[in-house]
Amino acid sequence: MDRERYHTTEEAAGFVGYSVRQFRRLVEKHNIPAYGPGLNRFKLVDLDTFMENPQAFTLSRIPRRCGGGFKQVQL
Repeated sequence: MDRERYHTTEEAAGFVGYSVRQFRRLVEKHNIPAYGPGLNRFKLVDLDTFMENPQAFTLSRIPRRCGGGFKQVQL
């Protein structure tokens, strides 16, 4: 595989040895960086890092804001 270009989800899944469905779950769970407008392109450098240490991207995860929504402001 060409290490300089971005790879599709299918190519990336094959590279790490998972099915496409399982790979998508791993991307979400471990926060593997995805690129492109559809967030469906991957760099082999990131995949190598993930295979060496699956927690590498999870540790740098920024917590998502949950619930609460907007609070009404008194004028």
